[in-house]
Amino acid sequence: MLVTADKGFGDIRRFPLGTHHGIVVLRVIGKPERQWKALERALCQDLKGQNLTGALVIVTERKTRVRRLQSG
Repeated sequence: MLVTADKGFGDIRRFPLGTHHGIVVLRVIGKPERQWKALERALCQDLKGQNLTGALVIVTERKTRVRRLQSG
């Protein structure tokens, strides 16, 4: 899984869902402490136990969004 603050990795045309091990895009502005806190919340609470292989995860200070390849 790749964790990055580079918004370019959120482009599903360049990085199609299901073609990678998972991408987490951290969209938190400010001090590193705020970024780490949001990432910790996302991984330890919001996403705990979920399989994120091939998924795109967007983490902000307030919420975590997950896009997955839809089966069927």
